[in-house]
Parts: sequence; C-alpha cells; structure tokens
Amino acid sequence: MTKRYNNLDAVRFISSIMIVMMHILINGRYAVPGNMLVTAIKRAGSMVNLFFLLSGFSMCCGYYRKILDGSISITEFYKKRYGRIAFFFYLILAAYVVYAVIEGSLSPGTIAQEAFLNSTLMFGFLPVAEMEIASVAWTLGVIFSFYIIFPFFVFLMRDKRHGWIAFAVSIGLSFALQNRFAVDGVAVRTNILYELCFFVLGGLLFLYKDQIGSALKNFRVAGYIMIAAGAAFLFIAPLSKIGMDRTLQYLIGFGMITAGALMPDSKLLSNRVTAFGGKYSFELYLSHMVIYGAVGKIVAKIIPGNGVAAYIAASAVTIVAAYVFAVLANNAHEAYRKAYRTGMTRGNGYEDSSR
Repeated sequence: MTKRYNNLDAVRFISSIMIVMMHILINGRYAVPGNMLVTAIKRAGSMVNLFFLLSGFSMCCGYYRKILDGSISITEFYKKRYGRIAFFFYLILAAYVVYAVIEGSLSPGTIAQEAFLNSTLMFGFLPVAEMEIASVAWTLGVIFSFYIIFPFFVFLMRDKRHGWIAFAVSIGLSFALQNRFAVDGVAVRTNILYELCFFVLGGLLFLYKDQIGSALKNFRVAGYIMIAAGAAFLFIAPLSKIGMDRTLQYLIGFGMITAGALMPDSKLLSNRVTAFGGKYSFELYLSHMVIYGAVGKIVAKIIPGNGVAAYIAASAVTIVAAYVFAVLANNAHEAYRKAYRTGMTRGNGYEDSSR
C-alpha cells in the first residue's frame, strides 16, 4: 500500500491560498500597505514551482514502482491521470469560455482557438503557452505534459545515481533555455522543459524519502526548522541581497519546505482543515480567477475603492466560493461515475445474477 504523506496537505493548502491572494492583489490593483505578509503574497507566484515539485514527488509515490516493474499498463496509467483532472478542468474551461464571450474583449476566433488548445491539454509543450482564456491553466498544461513523459521520467530516475545526473541536466537545460530564448532579458517559463528541474527534484526527494523520514522521526523540530528556513529564504529575504539565480533559489527553498514536511505526521500540518484544503487545492487554483471576475465586481459595489477592506473581502469571498464550487463539482462527478458504473453493471447483466 502506498504511504501517504499527510503533512504535504498543508503545503498544498497554504500554497494555493497564497497564489489566489497574489492573483487577486495584482489583478484587482488593490492598494495595501507593505509588510512582511504582503511581500510574501506578492512573491507567491513562484509557488507554482512548488506544485511542480510536489507533482513529481506524488507521482513517484503512486506510480514509480509500478512503472519500473511493469505492474501497471500504459493504458491504465494514462486513463487514471487523465480521469483525475479531466472533469473539473473541462467544467472550468467552459466557465472561462462563457465569461470571455460575455465580457466581449476577445474575438470569437481567438476564443474558439484557445478553447481548443486548452481542451487538448497539450499546451504545456508550446514554447510560450500564454492564453487569454483560463490563463492560470498553463500550470496544468505543464503538469499534464509531465504525466505524458512520466514513463521516460522513471527511466531517467531509475536509481539515485541516475537521478542526480538527471537533476544536473535538468538544471542546465532550464538555464540554457532561459538564456537562449529570453525576450528582453525575460524568459516566459510556461514550458515543461523550463520547469523539469522541479519535477526531478520531487523525484529525488522520493528516492531519499525513507532516509529523510528516519532522520526527522526522533527530531521533528528539525522538520519545522527546515520549513521555516525555506519559507524565509523564499519570501522574506531581500531578493536584491541574495545574489542568486531565481531557479536555484526556488529549488533550495521549496526543496527545504518539502523535505521538512516529510517528517512524521504533525497535527499542525495534518488535520481536517489542511486535509480539505489540500484535497481541493487543484480546483481552487483553476477556478479562482473566473470566480473572482464576478466576485470582484460585487465587492466593488459594496465596498468602494481598492483598499485593504475591499481586498480582504474579495479574497475571502473568492476562496469560499471556489471551495463551494469545487465540492459541488466533485459531488456531481462522483454521482455521475456511480451512475455510470451502475449502468455498466446492469448492461453487462450482473444485476440479476447478484440477486
């Protein structure tokens, strides 16, 4: 049975909340006074890299050994991964398309083309996958691209020695792409090749998970120290004084946070709240911008201006509404799957034979 690392729910939960608050802060152009928390929120866009790292680790937990020893077929593997994300993504994509049509800022041709590109889930292979519709879904495009190449990924990470080689190559690949294809000194990192090093780091942490867990088993405080130090390194330290490439900074900081969370389950990190937030972090991330499109207008009428009160209200209502939407969508999906399985059973004549 695959071991579940419940502390990572807190990492997913907090990361998704911070990303939502960052998007609302920037898109709503709210004027909030600068402080340590606001600085961390403004830098939260980098936390998509943490999602990539966690995807690499989680995928290895679920499928690494099965792919390596051939106990799961390629067909079954891809069906499971596609089925995990397809329903909610297509549901939210439809909502983004409807919103774009109502808003009227895009031509029908652009809407149709981008909707089609999104629906393929293949846009993570594009050199620059910047979309007007469901723009936040570029992260999902990168993650789904990782699903597609995962069998090859397992081949690269088949043992620790090859894992370190793959990690070094992936970092070099990211740096080369950033330098070679940067536009005006800026690289638009919406491609699986740019982000591969974070998935590989997740794979490396998987290969060393037992050693990390054993080291932290009797010294849990070290796990909290690693999480706190990683967060401080990423979100509090003045970037101008670090003098380090952003990619290396993210690898070190997010690697420390994830490694620290591999300690034995903690009530602070693993509880009902974090379990719920971690379970629906993917849905919160995908849906929040289309929900904010409506929420932001309503809040603006109730709380005029773009001050702190308006920002807090818009963020809170958006997050709650997104979670409600996610739960309702999940329940609808489960009801559909149950009805489908029941129908298949009846269609195959099993119902009568079981009586």
